[in-house]
Amino acid sequence: MFSSLSELIAHMENGEVAGLDDLFCEHLKYCHPVAVIILFKLFHLFVLFEYLPRGFGLSYTVPIPKCVHDFRGISISPIM
Repeated sequence: MFSSLSELIAHMENGEVAGLDDLFCEHLKYCHPVAVIILFKLFHLFVLFEYLPRGFGLSYTVPIPKCVHDFRGISISPIM
């Protein structure tokens, strides 16, 4: 399981926009390896206690104009 989280982080694309937490993919990719272990344990506690902090899943939507009267929205979500 821990190796799965490490692989997911390794395959994240660089240069993406920061979310509400102001973290970029690069923060996770190039941090000390112990941070990945801490994240793994944190996610395990979320599952164990069936609890997520209130702001954990927040995102914001940015409208992107397509045509004159049409747009599409993209959601900017936190890296975590």
